[in-house]
Amino acid sequence: MDQRSRQEIAESAAERLAGLSADEIADRRALIGFDGFIDTIIRVVDRRHSMVEEDFDPISTIAGFAERCATAAGKSTNFEMHAVDRRFGGNGPLLAHAMASIGTGVTYVGSIGQPDAPDRVDPLYDPLVRRCERVVSVSPAAATDALEFDDGKLMFNKPANVQA
Repeated sequence: MDQRSRQEIAESAAERLAGLSADEIADRRALIGFDGFIDTIIRVVDRRHSMVEEDFDPISTIAGFAERCATAAGKSTNFEMHAVDRRFGGNGPLLAHAMASIGTGVTYVGSIGQPDAPDRVDPLYDPLVRRCERVVSVSPAAATDALEFDDGKLMFNKPANVQA
């Protein structure tokens, strides 16, 4: 079996895609699903300077966060989380949005609904709705808290809605 690297596969796919005309892409149809997450992008507060919402220094590295967690062993501690952004996520929605962005006719079916109205698409998915030919919500979106640091990201998923 051919063991190509991710890089080789990506380059091959890009070459094939570049060789297609806009009409050939527009003639393609895709059904994509089935997950859906609402991602909350968070910075962890290291030192707060005032009660002004954004007047703080964030913990800048994952190692720094890990060190703070380690010092909490055997006792209770508190971490202030500052939500920076909320956006749609999930492998399916991101792929569907990318495919629709290049002109492919996409139908998306997945967990992208509102918590209190699962069949109604969460407004955070409006960019996906605008690009796709059709979008069908089957359950509420799951959630991810993404703690962002200067050297990476820790993602804490709450996938119950996509596992039901």
